Amino acid sequence: MESSDGDYESWGLLLNSITSTPSALNFLVAVLIIFIMLLCSALVSGAEVAFFSLTPQDSEALKNKRSKLSKLILKLLEKPRTLLATILITNNFINIAIVLISSLVIFSIFNFAQYPYYVGFLIEVVIVTFFLVLFGEIIPKIFAAYNNLKMARFMAYPLFYLEKLCYPLSQLLISLTRVIEKRLEKHQNVQSVSLEEIDHAIDLAVDDKT
Repeated sequence: MESSDGDYESWGLLLNSITSTPSALNFLVAVLIIFIMLLCSALVSGAEVAFFSLTPQDSEALKNKRSKLSKLILKLLEKPRTLLATILITNNFINIAIVLISSLVIFSIFNFAQYPYYVGFLIEVVIVTFFLVLFGEIIPKIFAAYNNLKMARFMAYPLFYLEKLCYPLSQLLISLTRVIEKRLEKHQNVQSVSLEEIDHAIDLAVDDKT
């Protein structure tokens, strides 16, 4: 009985030690999630530059290789609007998730109760924005600009599946942009006509004076 009581006591101490530090475990899990999502953001941002910086010579080289991966890259490039919409939607969702999780981590570490409300907000915005812009945008896009074919090959399959996943949202985004483009084109046509009329009126006025 004494040994069993000792076993129960040791198990109880072990459980207490595990459950007494949930915040540390949650913190590590949150940091790991942020790191993974930041890596995903970097890959998607790099893919945007990689795909849309491919030259006609690169496309011709992909056609000549005739591999499944090369064909997939060319297939994605056949619908550039859908590809771009997929990349933007995915990147925005990832960045929003990073901001939300980062805010939880920052406010769990630092106590901003004794400071004005905007202090914590500014620190959060500065830190998260710095890491997002540097590691999620600038560095991967510079790398992709010099290694566009490698990045395009690496991200071809992920973007293929993301395109299917984001299809409803991407098509909605494309439809909205087309509506805006048509309205802008009409507005520009009206402006060009009015400018032509003004030029014609000026010419007539000059001719009358002469």
